[in-house]
Amino acid sequence: TTCARMLRAALEHVNADDATPMSDVTLAVAHADGLDDATFDVAAGALFDDGGVIAGALVSLLDATERVTQERRRVLLHALTEKMAGARGAFEAGARAIDVLREDTDVKACAIYVIDERGSLVRAGASGFDKQPSLAPDVAASLSAPWPFQSASQRRDAVRVESALGPAFVIAIPRAGVADPHGFLVVVRDARRPGDEGYVLLLRLIAADIGAAADALALKDDRDRMQEFLAMLAHELRNPLAPIRTALELLDRRA
Repeated sequence: TTCARMLRAALEHVNADDATPMSDVTLAVAHADGLDDATFDVAAGALFDDGGVIAGALVSLLDATERVTQERRRVLLHALTEKMAGARGAFEAGARAIDVLREDTDVKACAIYVIDERGSLVRAGASGFDKQPSLAPDVAASLSAPWPFQSASQRRDAVRVESALGPAFVIAIPRAGVADPHGFLVVVRDARRPGDEGYVLLLRLIAADIGAAADALALKDDRDRMQEFLAMLAHELRNPLAPIRTALELLDRRA
């Protein structure tokens, strides 16, 4: 087992001078609901008998799960932000996000669906559904299949469901200024990594990042249209004002 290999490696390096540290060792921890993966910092130090001979070892474990988890999630969000920079719309932002999420060890499978101009839910990207392709069709059959998209849209929060691949979460990708979302994010977790409050918060942040990347193009288009309008308005106003300005100058001269 992983635990036995870890202990063997630690004991092999035990010496008389100091403890041998091992950082970020992942172990399966049993609890009432099954197994969870946890991360520990491990140190092994020698125990001596009265004659000064190594008679055993003291192995200590410090739970580092929270620290490692938070750091991994911070790195994930940073990678998403960098990857989606410059994306042209929701489809491209979704496809880029999948490229990042497929590398996350907490994610067993993931998909992003975007609502197109006809109101259809079209897949922007997916990963990990090779054994269950029906869970990631090119176009979703409805707002309730294969995932509870409508419930996620109404709740504005992650909806947890059981799937053939394991526990899954569906969350709406928000659109700035309107109630209708850009689409939906689907994430299937490893059964050993159940989604706690912290993970649901992470999904909210991921969905918000994808939505912001999709909105950025729309905001840029709005700014471009506004600048074109102002330029046209300035041109139109300049022409009728020219003769008025000339007439005022003539009146000033006569006065």
